[in-house]
Amino acid sequence: MQSLDVIHSFWVPEFRIKQDVVPGRITDYRITPILLGNYMVRCAELCGTSHAYMQRPVIVTSQADYDAWIKTQAAAAAALIAQGGPAAGQAMVAQNGCGACHSLDGSKGTGPTWRGLFSSKVKLSDGTTVTADEAYLTESIADPAAKVVQGFQPIMPKFSLTDAQIKDIVSYIETLK
Repeated sequence: MQSLDVIHSFWVPEFRIKQDVVPGRITDYRITPILLGNYMVRCAELCGTSHAYMQRPVIVTSQADYDAWIKTQAAAAAALIAQGGPAAGQAMVAQNGCGACHSLDGSKGTGPTWRGLFSSKVKLSDGTTVTADEAYLTESIADPAAKVVQGFQPIMPKFSLTDAQIKDIVSYIETLK
């Protein structure tokens, strides 16, 4: 586990164990649940304004069911990515966890929202203003520290994406009006 911004605490109450996640440090968390069922992972560290919304399901299932699920997910993602365009971009966004920092609905996050971003004017930390066009977004994904949006920290990691994958992500951002 790794945090990009502040200290979080990975916690599943039924597992009776929690682990802090600290920026700049990779933390391993290994468990072997023995009861099949649905649980909820929560952040147990007051980490900021979106703390209350930091929860996701944890599903403990049989190995056979998990293997079948992995096959269907991999096939669906491969099909989307192979076709290219906004659907492929959306799959890449989900695969790389971009939604952890960038909201898609206009709400504030640790990164700029993508809702209405394409073709809008963006004020940068150096005081200049740019248009969020294809060239700017491509550069921002390929080299996140090149032009930092005013009011945000340069914490976006550099992903290993191909030019085609970046183009698909940009085409997805363009659809978020």
